[in-house]
Amino acid sequence: MEIILIINIIVIILSIISIILLLYKIPYISNDVVLKDDELKISVIIPARNEEFRISTLLESLNKQNFKNFELIVVDDSSEDKTSVLSKNHGAKVINLKKLPKGWTGKTWACWNGALAAKGTILIFLDADTKLNKNGLENMISEFLLNYKEGALSIQPHHSVKKLYENFSVIFNIVVMIGMNVFSLFGNKLKPKGSFGSCLIIGKNAYLKIGGHKAVNTEILEDMAIGINLLKNKLPLGCISGKGTISFKMYSEGIGELINGWSKNFASGAKYTSKLNTLLLSIWFTGGICSIILLFIAIFSQSILLIVSSIIFYLIYALVFILKGRSIGDFNIFFLFMFPIPLIFFIIIFLRSILLVKFKHNVDWKGRKIDL
Repeated sequence: MEIILIINIIVIILSIISIILLLYKIPYISNDVVLKDDELKISVIIPARNEEFRISTLLESLNKQNFKNFELIVVDDSSEDKTSVLSKNHGAKVINLKKLPKGWTGKTWACWNGALAAKGTILIFLDADTKLNKNGLENMISEFLLNYKEGALSIQPHHSVKKLYENFSVIFNIVVMIGMNVFSLFGNKLKPKGSFGSCLIIGKNAYLKIGGHKAVNTEILEDMAIGINLLKNKLPLGCISGKGTISFKMYSEGIGELINGWSKNFASGAKYTSKLNTLLLSIWFTGGICSIILLFIAIFSQSILLIVSSIIFYLIYALVFILKGRSIGDFNIFFLFMFPIPLIFFIIIFLRSILLVKFKHNVDWKGRKIDL
């Protein structure tokens, strides 16, 4: 029994060290940047399929920006709702796509068509569930011009949580940030593993040089593939957080959408995570499980010392989990404190995604069968 307890304690300690190493520091965009160049040609491209309940929020936030010198394009990917009408009502140029060609995913096809129609020399791809803060567009463009104008800047929006079930996305978002490989203790010494897909700013010359979305037309995680192509062509790539600049509200149509969305992404995303990060993530997950096991053992052991120590380890693990979770989204603190719940949920969805890949080979997404 003593050996089991010692092993549990060691694993918990190692797990806390692991998550701190993996997600050490997340850079944000400065909120006091002023964009002075009025000669810029900016095209904002929004790929959209059945987004009538989300896209208005984004379009309204774009229309309220102080920086107005941009072209707004919505690419309607064969929507069956009011996406196109709402987009036109908000002043966007709408490109209606009627048929998805074989070999393309819906998003890559929409982004490629938007880029071909764009007149700007700087392309900004935004998902329809995002929302820009005041001066967000200006700040993002300034950051891009300052550090990445020969390549691309990818931004992970801050997760805005409104409904209880949306908190289940917390570990998935943490893993996404970790998977980029640039928020660890080693920081900029490591190259990114890809780019974020919800918000990507890229020069049109760089976009065409890497073949744009046409070069990654079959990829479900086209953002990761785009980032890899940028690095292969030795172009600069930045990955930062959008906290204070841009946010998103993921899978707002219900927990079923959340389950399918993350199953789709994680079934395809595992190949992009490094072996070292996978090992450290496994240690982190194992530590969370061990802290629960240790707590149960302590309760039935009737040892005051063991009970107190197990509670301390649980609290430390929970505190680190809360700090990391709140750094990437407005996740409920009490929900984060009850970390065994999102941890078990993550494991179930991850196993589901593996089964989908191995046996079903597809998942339902926005009225389409997505091949995995």
